[in-house]
Amino acid sequence: MAVVELEIPAKSAYVGVARLAVGALARAAGMHEEAVDDLRIAVSEACTNAVLGTETTSPDAPVSVTWSEEPCVVVVEVADRGPVYDPE
Repeated sequence: MAVVELEIPAKSAYVGVARLAVGALARAAGMHEEAVDDLRIAVSEACTNAVLGTETTSPDAPVSVTWSEEPCVVVVEVADRGPVYDPE
């Protein structure tokens, strides 16, 4: 199983770094270009959400992106250390 971990600063300027890294990993894993594009968009949205939730409350805490690859399965996790959203 291949695992790649990336941490980016909680700043919107670094979301593109995560998007590029995941795109390169997806191509190396043999994913079709359309799937690569879809995955890049999903990672961009998840990282942007994590950055927005972190940059104002915990600006020094990074956003982490973890890529896990097994035969026929890819898992990408985006995590932040910001506060948990409470709708109330």
